[in-house]
Amino acid sequence: MMEKHQYDALRNLSNGLFKNGLVVPAAACITEIELGEAFGVTWVREQLGGRAAANQIHEVLARLETCEALEQLPYPGRPHPRMWRRLDSPFWTFIEAWTKLHAA
Repeated sequence: MMEKHQYDALRNLSNGLFKNGLVVPAAACITEIELGEAFGVTWVREQLGGRAAANQIHEVLARLETCEALEQLPYPGRPHPRMWRRLDSPFWTFIEAWTKLHAA
């Protein structure tokens, strides 16, 4: 789980870069996942310490999918959650570098 000081630092950075405070903190959590591994909104929310609502995280995952850092897996329908997988993308190198600088 991300510590509060890390979350706050990454949230401030994210607001400045993306005008959305959750993109960088959520992406920083996702860097812990192996390429191709599936995850959902609940996992990201847990990693953020419950500091963000599920709908906000869903919006961030959609943004990351748009920049081709994630891929949403086929949705089988209710009651199953929507799932994504991390793709090989230069975006993750950017996030890892910024995380080291701002959330140490």
